[in-house]
Amino acid sequence: MMVNEKFIPRAYAAYSVEGDIRKESSSGGVFSLLCEDVLGRGGAVFGAAFGEGGIVSHVCVRDVSSLSRLRGAKYSRSSLGDCFSQVKALLASGVPVLFSGTPCQCGALSSYLGSGRDGLILVDFICHGVPLPSVWEAYLKWRSREDGKEMLPSRINLRSKDTGWSRYSYSLKFEYPDGDVTLSPSSSDAFMRGFVRDYYLAESCYSCRFKGDARASDITLGDFWGIWSSHPEMDDNGGTSAVVVNTALGAELWERVGSRACILPVTLDEVTAENPSYLRSASRPEMRDGIVRCINSENFGSVVEDAVRRDDARRRASDGGSIKRVLRYIKRKLR
Repeated sequence: MMVNEKFIPRAYAAYSVEGDIRKESSSGGVFSLLCEDVLGRGGAVFGAAFGEGGIVSHVCVRDVSSLSRLRGAKYSRSSLGDCFSQVKALLASGVPVLFSGTPCQCGALSSYLGSGRDGLILVDFICHGVPLPSVWEAYLKWRSREDGKEMLPSRINLRSKDTGWSRYSYSLKFEYPDGDVTLSPSSSDAFMRGFVRDYYLAESCYSCRFKGDARASDITLGDFWGIWSSHPEMDDNGGTSAVVVNTALGAELWERVGSRACILPVTLDEVTAENPSYLRSASRPEMRDGIVRCINSENFGSVVEDAVRRDDARRRASDGGSIKRVLRYIKRKLR
């Protein structure tokens, strides 16, 4: 079931007026507000959480105190386990459920439930693409040797706001005696450098079927990149969410939480201007298969950095060739 054809999606810039929630969230804290509404009505929330050793899997939360596990970005495909059957059983017993996940996970749950989704709210996000779990695990082991003396991190935050929302950092904590938090700009982290260049996404991410309004979710969330230009009054570098309400059911939930957020109606074009992942899939790099095949926990940093160097060299050569073609064209015109 895709977005209701009779409902015209509505877009907003928003952030929670409750500072602690916003600070702990990767963008504006809107996700937590939606969850708290469902939990306050005796419901359940399913979302991605870090487990032992940094492995990402979906878990069920039934109280507000546990919501912190679901906050923040997780740059790895989440294991769903038996979540779908849990959701079905809860709905059958009359318990309202909010399920959050990638657009394809929401689409899969909607197909699994068929017509029996009364009481379910689906929340997806503007998805750049999901890195392979094997790559994420290799990165964690490599990073543990770089920063953690062979110890896996006890806390991971790849969207730390300690350096600001728009210039976020990655943050890892290790539990050894002198092991304070490792904090570095995301632009210098090997995993993030490869991620933003789409080097190791799941194969399906390069031809995603759930872009634009072809999604099953009631609400779509994301970072409102570019808000500092389009609506600077909504940006204090603390995080601003892009919210797209896709269905009447999503609109009902959004209206209930509105009093706890600073909200500005915007156009969908404003949301997608610097969020092209809402509309289209990532481009598949020529080097993708070679990188995925070669990368491991011992060479992670060197493989990514070598790929970045080769990629940049190829782009410079391509740009140089384009300039030469333009100059030849101009010379011909001047003859």
